[in-house]
Amino acid sequence: MIDTLAMFDSTDVHVAEVTIKGNNRTKDIIIERELQEAYQATNFLELVRALDAAKERLRALNVFKSVEIEVDTWKVNGMDEVYVPGKLVQLNVQCVEKNITEMNAGGFYSRNDFNGKLSATFRNTFGYAEELTTGFVM
Repeated sequence: MIDTLAMFDSTDVHVAEVTIKGNNRTKDIIIERELQEAYQATNFLELVRALDAAKERLRALNVFKSVEIEVDTWKVNGMDEVYVPGKLVQLNVQCVEKNITEMNAGGFYSRNDFNGKLSATFRNTFGYAEELTTGFVM
């Protein structure tokens, strides 16, 4: 019986290239930073685990609606690489960014009193996964 997990664990891989699409505001370096463990993976199982962790970290930045990472064979000028020690792979990252602004307003009125709050959150304005929140209370 073939142990599938052991087979993946022993398959040497190395990340040769990363292609990132869908990041209109987010800088590539922000996404690449979260992929560092994947760059260091030496076998397929390590790579899969590192990519799962990277996707969670990218989602935690709270700037993406979705993030998908696909592992593909590395291609040079459109042709598959013929021979390399270990298997070189290409990572294709496809992301969809969230809206840049979020506005919230609320109020409470009683007989002689009115309380209100207005706030605005700006996400990823400069492309570095930053979040700026401002508000006004009356």
